[in-house]
Amino acid sequence: MGIQRQSGKWAVRLLPDIPYPIENQANQPALEKDRYKIRQAFIAGPGNSLIVADYGQLGLRILAHLANCKSMLEAFRAGGDFHSRAAMNMYAHVREAVEKQSVLLEWHPQPGEDKPPVPLLKDAFGSERRKAKMLNFSIAYGKTPVGLSRDWKVSVKEAKDTVSLWYKERQEVLFWQEERKKEALENKCVRTLLGRSRHFLWWKQQAMLRGITLNEQLLILQYREVQQMLPCVQCLR
Repeated sequence: MGIQRQSGKWAVRLLPDIPYPIENQANQPALEKDRYKIRQAFIAGPGNSLIVADYGQLGLRILAHLANCKSMLEAFRAGGDFHSRAAMNMYAHVREAVEKQSVLLEWHPQPGEDKPPVPLLKDAFGSERRKAKMLNFSIAYGKTPVGLSRDWKVSVKEAKDTVSLWYKERQEVLFWQEERKKEALENKCVRTLLGRSRHFLWWKQQAMLRGITLNEQLLILQYREVQQMLPCVQCLR
């Protein structure tokens, strides 16, 4: 359950085929942040197992398609861990470790192998990968360098430089985001791939009162587009 920033009302996430609220197990604390051991409360019944699965950066995949971003599309086609690849491009020492083969971007075990020959990037450089992951989704959903500087506890200049580095290889994403902002300001409306529209007739009045930026409005729309496309993705798999 969470509060909607647009309406100020409480809302519960629903799954596509279930018409009533259910527990959202996707919102468990991350392993490194689970100080109260909440994850240990989820226990499979006798004879059953818990299966952990997700769509693998679905929001970023849709962003790559929407923006027709060449580097993102190539990375997803190549497979592997997108956040590890982003960390490698963000940090010179991480790239150096990959080039020297002291860490692996990803590992596909063969029969009889139970561990990789050298550590995986996500294990050896967990902090850098988490920052890369945060940056990937922050840019996708509209967070500004000011917000990132608070999250990372760095200067705004350092956050801006990091964001600029991210956009350097993904200019199509920046162009697409700027076009959507222009569309919202000029037409007071934007549309998703599925034809759903979001109108911004009240944006200037209420947003100024409640401190909501246009970026935040668009990120909400983008997130809901992802949710709407989940059934389509399931049909294509």
